[in-house]
Amino acid sequence: MRKIITKVGLPGGGRVQIVHESGSGMGGFLSPPGAAVHEYRIEEWRGSRSQEAETSMSIEAINDEWSSWLPARIRNRARKILDSQAALCTDKWVESVYAYFRYCYSPDGEDRNVSNCLIVKPNTEKDVQEGFGYVMGTFGRDGWVELPPPPDTHLAVLFIRQYFPDHEPRTDLIATPPQWGKS
Repeated sequence: MRKIITKVGLPGGGRVQIVHESGSGMGGFLSPPGAAVHEYRIEEWRGSRSQEAETSMSIEAINDEWSSWLPARIRNRARKILDSQAALCTDKWVESVYAYFRYCYSPDGEDRNVSNCLIVKPNTEKDVQEGFGYVMGTFGRDGWVELPPPPDTHLAVLFIRQYFPDHEPRTDLIATPPQWGKS
């Protein structure tokens, strides 16, 4: 059932609202069970007679730098919803995140943009014996390294820490990540 949680009018007759609808959030396919993105979204409606939303976005959009156009009341209510979410850190979810980000590392330990990540995976057995331990690829650049980057820079670790800041890297899942969609 669709329920409007907070609604704020805009000049010209439009409005911005937070909507709760079970199983109909926006974004967050990697978000943990119980995360607010699975059930909440922000909608912008233009004009008083609009039949459908002009824009829909994840409730987590309030964390983006460009969200300053959203009315303060919407941002504040969304922050309260996010702060009170009951996200669960299940083993199955953790495994799926490591599977999705298999072999992906942040170049600086902070940048989570996959387009900028280092892809570092074990080399073939023959190459390992010859001293070439890991193949390193970035979009357009290739090479090798003896050791992978620190586990704390793995994109799965950085993603999970958005929800669970005390998450310790799962080196077993970094070394042998499950297949995406199989965990």
